[in-house]
Amino acid sequence: MYDIAAGFGKDSLNVLAAIVGHELAHFYKDHGWGWSFGMANKDLEIAKKIYKLDMTEKRRAEMETEADYFGGLFGYMAGYNTLAVSEKFLTQLYKKIGLKEKTEGYPSLSERIGIARNTQKKLQKLVPVFDAANYLTMIRSYERASACYSYIGSTFPSREIYNNSGVALAQQAIQLFKKTTLKYFYPFGLDTDTRLNNAGTRAGGETRQEKRTRLLKEALEDFKSAVYLDKNYVAGYVNLALVNELLEERTLAIGYAAKAVKLAKKQGLALLEANAWIAKGIAQAKEGDTDEAKESFKKAQKANPTIAKINLEALKKANRFGYGFEIVKSKEKPGPKESIAEADLSMLEVLTENAQKIKIRKRDKKRPAILLKTAQDKDEGYAVMEVTSFGIPKTKSAFLRTLPGYEGNTARGIKIGEPLSKVLNKYGEPGKRVASTQSTILVYLNAKIMFMIDAQKSVSGWMLYKD
Repeated sequence: MYDIAAGFGKDSLNVLAAIVGHELAHFYKDHGWGWSFGMANKDLEIAKKIYKLDMTEKRRAEMETEADYFGGLFGYMAGYNTLAVSEKFLTQLYKKIGLKEKTEGYPSLSERIGIARNTQKKLQKLVPVFDAANYLTMIRSYERASACYSYIGSTFPSREIYNNSGVALAQQAIQLFKKTTLKYFYPFGLDTDTRLNNAGTRAGGETRQEKRTRLLKEALEDFKSAVYLDKNYVAGYVNLALVNELLEERTLAIGYAAKAVKLAKKQGLALLEANAWIAKGIAQAKEGDTDEAKESFKKAQKANPTIAKINLEALKKANRFGYGFEIVKSKEKPGPKESIAEADLSMLEVLTENAQKIKIRKRDKKRPAILLKTAQDKDEGYAVMEVTSFGIPKTKSAFLRTLPGYEGNTARGIKIGEPLSKVLNKYGEPGKRVASTQSTILVYLNAKIMFMIDAQKSVSGWMLYKD
């Protein structure tokens, strides 16, 4: 399998991700349970029946279909273009290892290609929603991001989707606290932005405190769902500790943080272990256990020095409220605005005239209906997304993203493949940096542009946005 994947050149990692995602889906969906149960209990008549049912061609085809479907999305969520390589890979696989067109216990090659094509069509409805959720999180539109994650979760209930939804809700809730209430930094997920807004005292009929409490409780349920699906999911336990602390359930917060520390050590996850110590330290500080909190923050210093230092400083300066609400002081350089930021959103109507449309129905009184429009022009090298939220008030955001191979440049002359140093020279220090699986994203809040920086510290693309 590895050798076949390596033969695909620049798509080799996409193919390998498709293989790994497919097999993980078998495990995640507990495929083959009937076979293993039957083998382990050969003397039981019911075990023999279950074994036979699990080995039928129909059941095997069902399992392969599920594995292709969920495996494709696993790969995409991890940042790989698994959807575009499945058909070519299957053809090569059957050819290279000499499989017949039809192999007992498996769908035929033509059927599997049909499954891959059909799966891609189905996933095309989820992928733009996943992208929209991530984009909206970047620009701090947390409520709409959560609605998108929730939509995906109803079809694809994975730990990551529940966790992302909970993080979006918790980030939104944090914006509703007063600076005199919160002075510590809560490391939810990988988003380093916790700046407070100046929201009014009421929002949609709720007071700030009512809305804040509702959002935190909804986030709590999402994090519980995440760890229910995976009892060893460290990020979920860290977030459970943080959200319980915000709900003033500090005994629970300390307990979840301790569990996260133990699991993180066992799995060798240094950053998550540090975040667990930070969560524990905040709860201890709020309980008045200053010495214990100090020790917890110090234990986080090696793997997460920035956040640990901020919280140690906040612990020392008990009367300095709001310390650390802005970690990164934006030092953006002035310059020409990007075209989408200067134009009216109606400009995008031309681009989205023949767009794919996805409607996210209003699920309750608190989450508005959302309409997504997505389109791309491969010849020109860009993709566009428009997100309309039918709440009160109605809001609209738009995103214009480069595709691989785009040959144009930004308003300040940056092209794909150029070094990070040139971006910093032209645009200055961004107000927000977010680490994803495949890249680091620099968000320039004034220029309304995000740069994707790859492992080689080069520009792999960018996205303009309007909100």
